Amino acid sequence: MTQDFGRVCADKQDTNCRGAHADESSGACQWKYQCIRTPASIGSETNLAENGPDLTKRLSFLLSPYWRRNLRQQVSSAGVQHREVARSFDMYRAFQAFVDRLSESTDREAAQRSMADVAAALNLSCFAYLALPHEPNGAPKLISTYPPSWTAHYLRRRYEGFDPVVRQAIRHTQPFRWGLGFGPRIRSESERELFEEAARFGIRCGFTIPIHDNKGGIAAVTFATDERRIAFERSIDEHAQVLRIIAMFFHAHAGRMLGSDRVVDGVLLSPRELECLEWSSRGKSAWEIGNILGISPRTVGYHRDNARAKLGVRTIHQAVVRLIESKSRR
Repeated sequence: MTQDFGRVCADKQDTNCRGAHADESSGACQWKYQCIRTPASIGSETNLAENGPDLTKRLSFLLSPYWRRNLRQQVSSAGVQHREVARSFDMYRAFQAFVDRLSESTDREAAQRSMADVAAALNLSCFAYLALPHEPNGAPKLISTYPPSWTAHYLRRRYEGFDPVVRQAIRHTQPFRWGLGFGPRIRSESERELFEEAARFGIRCGFTIPIHDNKGGIAAVTFATDERRIAFERSIDEHAQVLRIIAMFFHAHAGRMLGSDRVVDGVLLSPRELECLEWSSRGKSAWEIGNILGISPRTVGYHRDNARAKLGVRTIHQAVVRLIESKSRR
């Protein structure tokens, strides 16, 4: 099989040229390109003897700096195109899976998993969806993969009231980057302390997409990371528009999942964890709760410990206090 190499054909009427550029009627080279004769023309000893000088000259061209550079450029270009196609296909599959899972989800936990999966597919480590209340004293709704201890602390302290990221999401509709030293201007010491406190939980910078819907609702979807990693920045640059669509789609489906009674300070408890904590708030012991629910005291302790860990507190009493406070804000 003949291939094209170089600039100038040694024999413009080389009837042994079988490249894609050869004229079908004459078999002659129509492009002014260096051609290598087909194996049929140079395979015998006679032809090798006759064409030796020409073949030597042509083969020597393959070793020239120009040809090697040209080949590297072609291979590099083909590789880039292949990777771009592969990335586009992976993006399509990730987005389609996200849409399917979110459409089928019936609770906050399923919605959280669908968003977490598409974020991971795009090299984004964690996300937070915050829907602000319509009433002045209402509690915001939160679905996220941030550390539960941070989200509980954030909601308990009502940080959304002076968070610079939330403030910018309320005032503007365009997505923006943020972090200490860039993004929304920090106007007070309390705002600076909020950023520094978040950083201790591994949330140092991020990309936030404000959402202002037709019903007057305001929400924000944030993808965050513990530092300005190259992979994170590249993913934001490449998928900014897709992320905006993902955020709006998530917001449209989140309303039906935000009314769950199993959410305590933005943390989703399992039905059993909530039951055990509810009975604990009524003064029941592990043995009594086990008799009521038909499970062992050890299993009761397991569920209460899980609830305590999710809420980021040390004792069951603290977890019960958080449950009561959360109910009072609804």
